[in-house]
Amino acid sequence: MTDLLTPSELAVMLGMSVRTLANWRSTGKGPPYLKIGVEPPEGHQDRRKVRYQRAVAERLIALLRSKGYRVATRVTPAGPFWPAETCHQDYYRRRGTLPYCHAYARRF
Repeated sequence: MTDLLTPSELAVMLGMSVRTLANWRSTGKGPPYLKIGVEPPEGHQDRRKVRYQRAVAERLIALLRSKGYRVATRVTPAGPFWPAETCHQDYYRRRGTLPYCHAYARRF
């Protein structure tokens, strides 16, 4: 069992959508996360993988339960990962565009 969770795995654990986790990351809310990979050059989309620490997720679940929230899922090992076909990879890089809902903002 790995100590890092994908956003999909954490979303299932918490009973919420991956989009909610993404919104939390963009607004500085939610559980802490790690970005794995090489930081992109300025002006390029960040394609690093986001991962959450299992121990942090388990503490969050315990905290939610202590406050009376029902968390019905358990932490279990992930199944096999099936990457998408090549035609579905790097869509925006191949098109030379950004997603319509993203705007680059220099933070540091």
